[in-house]
Amino acid sequence: MKRKKHMRLPNGFGSITFLTGNRRRPYWAKKFKEWDDRGYPVYTTIGYFQTYNEAYAALLEFNQSPYDVSTHDMTFREAAERWMKEFTEVPVNGKLPVKSTINSYRAIAQKCSGIDDRKIREITVSELQAVIATISAGSQHSFKSYVSNVFTWAIKNNIVKESPVRYVHMTAKTKPKRNPFTVEEVRKIWTMTPSPIRDIALIFLYTGLRVSEYLLISEQHERYIVTGEKTEAGENRIVPIHSRIRHLMENKPYWKNKDRIYQAFIKQFPGHTPHDCRRTFVTRTVECGMDPVVSRKIVGHSGKDVHETAYILLQNIDYLCEQMELVEY
Repeated sequence: MKRKKHMRLPNGFGSITFLTGNRRRPYWAKKFKEWDDRGYPVYTTIGYFQTYNEAYAALLEFNQSPYDVSTHDMTFREAAERWMKEFTEVPVNGKLPVKSTINSYRAIAQKCSGIDDRKIREITVSELQAVIATISAGSQHSFKSYVSNVFTWAIKNNIVKESPVRYVHMTAKTKPKRNPFTVEEVRKIWTMTPSPIRDIALIFLYTGLRVSEYLLISEQHERYIVTGEKTEAGENRIVPIHSRIRHLMENKPYWKNKDRIYQAFIKQFPGHTPHDCRRTFVTRTVECGMDPVVSRKIVGHSGKDVHETAYILLQNIDYLCEQMELVEY
């Protein structure tokens, strides 16, 4: 069958060549780039297509909005890997992300198999909505954050024009379960037979530490420890050791695995999570009259009322320990 002849394309528009042989996509859409040393033309390949009309449409799109051909067919996985490399290796304001944030994003990346091999520029809102519907309520916010970061990187690098993530809604929003310990429950823990998880619970209840911060203690002295992560206010902060738990801190249980602590905790204290200890501690600092600026300093919350006098006091170990002793159950 004789191929249909097409009109000559305008100068500078590009050209379409039919390649002979048994090819599935014989139409080669290309655009002149430069002359080589021998005087031969060098072309930028826009793509190979099944029909002339498809090739023409690709040339038209390229002329209307030129793009980097090398990244035009980039998949979501490829874009995500490029973003993650930049995210973990290029400091922002002199700082790299903390390990827990990186691990969280890597865990979420495993849930993107449905879009991994799709060209990122072709991913639609409905596709993202279908993926997020398969994810648990607790992970949907993290999924949106992760995918949004990847698309922001793609926009910055002129791979896509806009992000469809802003049109995606979470399908199962649940309020976090918050169940602080009562004073009676804390007193009951003291009467329990000593065990690693019992001691860890008491340490959390008298320090407000997160599980990850407990595992990241960098310095331990007789009256205080240095630990912290997650925020600028939380990093490398001084946490006084309450006199009631100093003997526990001297021989504190050392478990490297965060999940092991979590699982042992909820088994020993049904209805509670390790973070409930932190909520309990913060509540008690208020109820026991601790200086609110000191309370925020100890748990790593940011605040705008740290004037010069307060700043000096926050570096005073004696003052911090004195304030910590106000916490009682």
